[in-house]
Parts: sequence; structure tokens; C-alpha cells
Amino acid sequence: MLLQESRILNPFVFFPDFDDMSRWIKISSSILCLFIWILSSDSSLAEESSSPTGAGGKPPLPSFAFGWLDDKNTFQAGEIATIKIKLLDYSFGDKSSNFSSYPMNFSLSVSGKKGNSSYVSGVFSYLEGDPTFWNISFIPIWIGEFTALITEDYLGISDSTLHFSVTAGHTYPSACVASWGNLSNEFVAGTKAYLFVLQKDAFGNSISSGNDGPNKDYFMLSASYENGSTVNVLDVRDNGWDDAGYVGLEFVPTITGSFLLHVYADNRTLSGSPLPFMVKPGPLDIAKSVGKWKYGTNYLQIFSKLEIFIHQQDLFGNLVPGFFPFDARVVQKATNLSIPVADLFFQEVAQGIQLLSFIVSEPGEFVLTIFDSKLNTSISNMTYDFTVFIGYCHRSHGFANGSGLAGSRAGILADFTVYLEDMYHNPSPIEAEKLHVQILSKNGTFNVRPVILPLRNTSEHGPVAGQTFFVSRPAGSHPALPANEDWTVKIIGKPTTRASEFNVSYTPKVSGEYEIWVFCGNIPLNNGHPYLMKVSPGEYFSEVCNDSISVWEDESVAFDVLLNDYVAGGIASIIESSTPFHGSLLQYGRQFRYTPYKGFYGNDSFSYTISDINNNVATGTAFISVLCKPPQFVSVPDRLHVTEDVISPKFGGFPGFEIMYSDMKENISVTIRAQFGTVFLAPMPMQLHQPLENILSVCKGGRAGKDLILAGHVEILNYALQLIQYLGNDNFYGHDIINLYAMNKNGIQDAHVPVFVEPVNDPPIINAPKFIFLGKKEATNGLQIFDKQRDLFEFSISDSDIFNFPGNKSHFVYTFSLEVNDGILSTSLPVNLIDTAELKTTSSNQWEPLQTFVTISNHFVLKGKGVRFCGTMGNCNNAMQHLFYQGGNHDDILTVTVNDMGNYGCYPDCTEMMSSPLYSEVTVNLIRRRPVNSMTALLLRSAIIIEIIMMLLLGGVLLLFICKCMKALYRKRSDCVDDVRTTKEDNIDHQTMNVASSQNATCFEGRSSPFSLKSQHLTFRQRSHRGYESEESGKDELSSSQSIDGGRQPIPLHIERQKLG
Repeated sequence: MLLQESRILNPFVFFPDFDDMSRWIKISSSILCLFIWILSSDSSLAEESSSPTGAGGKPPLPSFAFGWLDDKNTFQAGEIATIKIKLLDYSFGDKSSNFSSYPMNFSLSVSGKKGNSSYVSGVFSYLEGDPTFWNISFIPIWIGEFTALITEDYLGISDSTLHFSVTAGHTYPSACVASWGNLSNEFVAGTKAYLFVLQKDAFGNSISSGNDGPNKDYFMLSASYENGSTVNVLDVRDNGWDDAGYVGLEFVPTITGSFLLHVYADNRTLSGSPLPFMVKPGPLDIAKSVGKWKYGTNYLQIFSKLEIFIHQQDLFGNLVPGFFPFDARVVQKATNLSIPVADLFFQEVAQGIQLLSFIVSEPGEFVLTIFDSKLNTSISNMTYDFTVFIGYCHRSHGFANGSGLAGSRAGILADFTVYLEDMYHNPSPIEAEKLHVQILSKNGTFNVRPVILPLRNTSEHGPVAGQTFFVSRPAGSHPALPANEDWTVKIIGKPTTRASEFNVSYTPKVSGEYEIWVFCGNIPLNNGHPYLMKVSPGEYFSEVCNDSISVWEDESVAFDVLLNDYVAGGIASIIESSTPFHGSLLQYGRQFRYTPYKGFYGNDSFSYTISDINNNVATGTAFISVLCKPPQFVSVPDRLHVTEDVISPKFGGFPGFEIMYSDMKENISVTIRAQFGTVFLAPMPMQLHQPLENILSVCKGGRAGKDLILAGHVEILNYALQLIQYLGNDNFYGHDIINLYAMNKNGIQDAHVPVFVEPVNDPPIINAPKFIFLGKKEATNGLQIFDKQRDLFEFSISDSDIFNFPGNKSHFVYTFSLEVNDGILSTSLPVNLIDTAELKTTSSNQWEPLQTFVTISNHFVLKGKGVRFCGTMGNCNNAMQHLFYQGGNHDDILTVTVNDMGNYGCYPDCTEMMSSPLYSEVTVNLIRRRPVNSMTALLLRSAIIIEIIMMLLLGGVLLLFICKCMKALYRKRSDCVDDVRTTKEDNIDHQTMNVASSQNATCFEGRSSPFSLKSQHLTFRQRSHRGYESEESGKDELSSSQSIDGGRQPIPLHIERQKLG
């Protein structure tokens, strides 16, 4: 079989078999036809491509190819990479072709980041002029293997075939990291100190020992105090690479104190530099100890105090703390005799510094020697000369005055006048060389040379003319001053000219704040305080303004620092720049490119110095704000699948949400919203000991209050993002999207997650009231149940499953039935529903198919106790709106039933979906007689309430009257009872008195008692009064029975009255 196939494939072999020959001819003809068809297709495609218009008369879309310039796809970090854009359609190759109709905008993405990112920077598309020069350029800044994705949305271009690799760039000193090698930063003067350097390029990429690095003496070391003054570093060595990939350096510190070690290369400071370290001093060396005049001058006014500092130093000139015993000797030059000093005083004023002081009481020239008497060695092996002159200048009465003390302009001459007075405000002349003036900048970096002119002699007035002299302080015979105090003072006239007033002029060159010190010998004027003076810049000098730059973390920014500066002559060059502490800095002419170190955010700065055409220099500072990028979504689900009207997921939340943020302690927020649903947060386990700074804030926001807003640290937010739950709107299904917005104070980052809401079948909805009042007008076919013009309620059916269909309409078929208990229903249906129409008659309780019917205008009437059919939602609503009722005078009940036949859903292409059938049923009361309207009912209720209130008021009045009557009767009865009791008491008293009188007659014979007379008189009056009341009341007789002591019978009242009579 294989042999036969090989024979068939060779058309040049003669075959004697005619069957094989015919088979070969057929195959050859088929191949030929296929070849002709391909040629014709290519020619047609060529014609179409050469045609100036495409389908429908629209301009054709150009095609492009992309490739690396010079086929170079390996770059160093910071090198410019170029991608060529090649136009494939030759019809567009003409330079005169117009591409304005194509809004092309090519974009470059690397590792999923579009445009500038932490991988590439400076992305630029050049699409002007000749298409043959079109390109996309960028600068790779991170090492590794990458793929460049080029997209163009309008043309639908997406090319991901360009791969490139990036290697570390050249060593960039500012990115290199320096650290101590022995993990100790304390050393003894003269011992070796070791440190290591990790080399990196300008973009933070580490450089290994295998790369071509700088030469061996590339890294330099220097030291300084914390105030910035420099310190010499001795015996610096480069030990080369070690096994860990570090470059080793060593040096020998010789100066004690706390210092900062600066590691730099190419005039740029390394990261981590300056490194603090401390050096301890060695033993005291008398020969290395030195003395320094307190006020920087060896001219002393008579009767003033000589003050000189003794610096106790070791072999390297470091101050050695402690109080060591010194001695001093003063010798007069003229006689070479020693002068006794009675008040010689040594005092320790600082660690390692003593102050020697005594009063000078004789004028002349002297020599001071400070020595150690035990070792017989003087400090610095030299003497200190000083001159005592006769003068009486007072430190508080002498003063300076003039505009030059307050301020001046750079490049312009300024002056002021010095007045010397004694304690009595008399002029105190001195020689010009003994007036000492210092003009120092506040930061100690600049000084101005003054010019002194004597204005008045002791015997004449006016300025002193003469030759100009330059006096250096100290002179050769005055070695006490250090080198940095070697002031050259210009004196006009002889230095020995005596005067009490001097004009001091100066010309500052650098703007800033200065201090002016004026000394009369060793007496400081202005009570020992300096004069403050400010120098403002002039037009002759350039003026530099500070710059404010902002850049995202892990990105790079280029800027021109001279844009906001005033440059004299309009031409300036940057001659020097410092190194920022937290990023790399590259200079391209007037522009700088700043790249923050990986993971850094915050504030950074660097200074720069410019020089103009006048050779003047000015310094400015660029303040850089490295902004934290908005929280980045490093992980989001590709798609979520949920169910309609169900909170998903049921337990917990959707996995896969995660954000990344650099500042772990900053509060950020994440806003989550769904387009057609609501986002919830699942219940979170409660933590009993949750720290206060790690609290999650959850609230609702947005216009509709549906946005879920989470706020807190990134850690707690990532935990909360794992608890997200979704619930779609009522009866919503289909496609939704969850939008997430992560925000910080600098910006916002968004992410979008598609959501598919799977539909479920919902029962149909019947919109009908509980009661329907039938109208009074009855048509031939009965009373119409629902009339749009008459009724305000809704009488229809709907289905929530059709909301996502186009136009909210579907072809779903429903089983719809209407039935009453008594009476007849009738409705009009289209003829296409005849096959599904059924009815119930008054004589049968079963559904029966329609047997006979009459069609009018393609409609027929379905009439019976109950009607049922299968139709669309529109058919059902039309049947309800044309429904009539015939029945007796009694009310009836209408039952409406709808079955959706299991149809639901509209996804993905509105194909009908099936499930278990669902039905809905509603009963409606049909009422013939309309009840009393609401107003009448309200009035009736009001009348009843008013009647009840009136009855209650009337009952209350009647009750009040009854109570008053009862009270009056009670009071009258009480009065009668009181009268009876009084009568009974009087009778008893009278009887008692009679008995007593009869028994004691012999005792009271011929005598009368006033008490008895009084009692009789009162009894008579009481009885008369009772008799009067009895007559007015119309009563003839009031009797009562009472008991008396001894069992005596009561005496009637009329008998008692007769006795009294």
C-alpha cells in the first residue's frame, strides 16, 4: 500500500495500469484546479488591497508590523530602546498619504503595566512625517526578561511578539549602598575601619562582580562633623570584590569625636551615606597642644584681661578631656625680663580646653609661654607674642552706625562708621591696625573683606589721606590664630594712624545673612554682640528659586531646574549638584532625572549650584515628593457566578481579592459598587483584643447608598476583601459588573470584575385589587369588570423573567384562566387561540374545549362560568381588559390563575429556558352595589362620636346635680341630730341640779351662790333659744328618750317647760 501511494505521488512515472492512470489524472486535475484558485484569490486580494476604498466605500485600514531597531533586543538599564513601526500596505507607502482619518494611538505595555511603570519609563510614540520613520521609544529601567505588548484600539492591533532583555546599567554611586563591615562604628584614633559597598545602577538594579565595573579607586571617602565641617581621612584603600558581591574599603581615622563618613564616587554620595561613627582620643601630647586667642587678636587694651585658650591634644591633634596642670611665663621683649603675674588663672571651659587669663597692667610688647613644668615642655614648642596698648575704649559705649549694618545688595558697596568712646563717652583713639572687623555669613561658609578708613585724628578733623595698606592678621610674629582666621584687612592710610572714628566699607558677593563683629583690640563692641546684616541679590547676580517636584514611587521623572530661576544674562550652567538621600539623580544638561529607590516614599531633596556669564554662582534646592501610588489590585477574580435573588456565596466571601500598598500604617479606603446589585460584607469573626490602629471602618455611600466603603490599613482591608458577598437587584439576571476603587490621599486605582447572574424561574405576577365594584351601566354582554377610564387600579399580569428581553417582551406562553362562582364571564380572543380555548359551563364543573364559535374581525367570544386559554402575556392582558360579567343581584368572586409553563430567562441569546412550572392565583370580590363613600362614612362617624360626647356631658351634669342634692340632705339630717342631742343633755343637767338642790337644802339655806345663778341663767337662755327654733320650723313638740344615772325615766320636754314657767 505504501508502494502504491508512492507511485501515485510521482506524476512522471509511466503506469501500464489504466485504473491507476485514471486515478492519477483525477488527482492531477484536482491539484491544478486548486493551484489556479489560489492564484486567482491572491490576485483578487491584491486588487482589493490596492483599491483606495474598502467595503461600503470606507477607507481601508492600514496594516502594520513591529520590530526592534537594528534587531537589537538587549539593553542596559537606562538605554533608549526603539521599536520600528513598519507599514505593510504599500498603497500607504507614499509620503503624501493622508493618515488624518485614522486616529492612531499606539500604546506600549510591559508586564501588564501600560505606559510608564516601574519597568519602563519615557514611553513615546513618534507618528509624524514619513511613515518609514515611525517608532516607539522607551527607556527600560528594571533588569530581567520582558515582553512588549503593542496595542492600538482604533485599528484593533495587538502584537506581543517583541521580547527583550535588560541588564544592569553602569554603576550609579547614589544607588550603591554603603555599610560598616565589622558592625561597629566606634574606633580608636589610628586603627583601621572597614566598610562594604553594594554596587547598583541608577535604577536600583544590583551589579554583580562579573559585570564590567569601575576601576579600583572609584569610591572615595571623606568625613565631616555633624555641622558639615570637613575632616581628613587617611590611608583610604580599596580591597576589591569579596565573595558576597561587595566591594571592601578601609581607612584610618585620626580625629576624635562624632563624625559622618561620606562615601561617594563621581562627586555623588552613596545610599546609606553619611555613616555615623565615633573616634576616641589617645594620650595627651604636650608638644601637640596649642593656644588660641579668645577674640582672634593679640592686641590688648591696658587693664583688660588677657584670655587665651589651651587646647589639650593628642598625637593627632585631638582634644583630650581632663584638667592637666600647666604653667605660664610672661617676658617683656624690651628688657627680656620675666614679669610677675599675680592673678594667673587656669579654668576648664570645655572638654579638653582650658582658659588662661590674667590682667595686663603695663603697656608694651610681651611674650607668653605656656609649658608643663614637670616635663619642661611648652605647648606647640613656641611662644605667643602680644601687645598691650594704652586705650580706654568701653565695650558698651563704643558703637557702630550706618546703613551698611542693616543690609546691602550683592555686588554693591556698603559702609558704616565705628565710634570709639571711653566709659565717660569721650573719644578713645587707637591705631588703625588695632581695629578688628569680621564680616561672617551665618552658616560660616562665606566672609567679606572689610576696608578700614580712619576718619579723625586726635588733633585734626576730616579723613586721613595716605597710602593703602593690607594688614594680615595675625602677622608673622603672631602665630596664635589658626589658618581659617587669617583675615586680610585693607587699611587706607598708615596702620599706625590714630583715630576714634573709622569708616568700614565692604562689597558682598553672595546674598544671605551675615554677622558683623567689631573689636577695639580685644574689646568687643556692642556689648559683645554682633550686628546682623542681610544681603539681597542684585540684577548683576543670578537668583535661584527652589523647585518642588513630585513623582510616583518606583517611577522616574525628568525636570528642568532652571525654569523658575533668574539667570543674569540668560545663560547659566549647572556646575555642581548634591546627591539626594533616597534616590538616584542623573544630569542631562539643564535637566535632571530623579529615580527614587525601590520601596521609598516620602520627601527627598538635593541642591544644585549654577554659574552665570558673570561667573557668579547661586545655589538652589529641589524638594521632591515621592508619592505613594494608590493601592494596587494585585489579584481579582476573572469572573463571578451567582444566582438570581440569592446572596452569593452563602458562607464567607469571594476569594481572590487582594490589594498591595507600600505604607502599612496609612489609612486607605476601598469603594465597591455593583451596577445592578448590592455588595455586602459577610459576618466577620469578632476579635476581643484588636489593636486600635488596626480597626476596619465599614459604611454605605454613593448617591443611592449602595456603595460599600471600607477604610483601614492594607492588612485589615485584604482580610475584609475576602468577605465580599453579592446580591442582585430584585428579579435581575444576566451580566453585571463589580467596580472596585482603591483610594489614598494621592489618587485612585480601579478594577472591574464581571459577574454573571444565573436566572431562576419566578412565578408570574397578578396585579388586581381585592374588591372591584361593577358599574351601573350594563352592556348587551354584561357588566365590564375593568375600565381604564373608570378605574384607577391596575388589572393585569406581569412576569419578572422578561425584564431582560428586548423591549421587555417575550414569546413565552402562559396558561390563563378566569372563573366565577355564579354568573357568566365573556371575553374576546384572537382566532389563533381557538385551539387552546377552554370553558366551564353552569351545568358542568369540568373544563371543556370550545366546540362552536363565531369569528368577527379575526376574533371570537369565549363565554362561560370559567374561561381558560394558552397565550402570550399580551393576550392575557387583553382578555382581562375586555372581560364582562353577567349574573344575579348578588356579589360574586372572580378567581384569576396564571401558569408560566416553566418558561424563564434570557441568556445568552434570549433562548427560552425551561424549569418547573410556577403559577399564581388571586381572588377578587365583585361587588354590585357601591358602599357609602368615604365622605359620608366620615360624617356619620363624626356624628356618632359627637352624640356619644354629648351623652357623656349630660350624664356628667346629672351626676353632679345628684351629688349636690345628697350633700344638702346629709347636712340637714346632721343638724336635726345635733338638736336632739343638745336637748337630751340639757334635761340630764336640769335633773341633776334639782336632785342636788334637794339634798343640800340645809347647807345653802338663806344663801345664794353666784355660780348657781349663772348656771340657771344659761340654762334658761338655751331653752328659750331651742323653743324659738322649734316655733320657726313649725314643730309642736320634740321629744326624746334618754337615760340618766340611777335608772330614772326620762321627763317629757313639755313638762320641763311647764316647770320652768
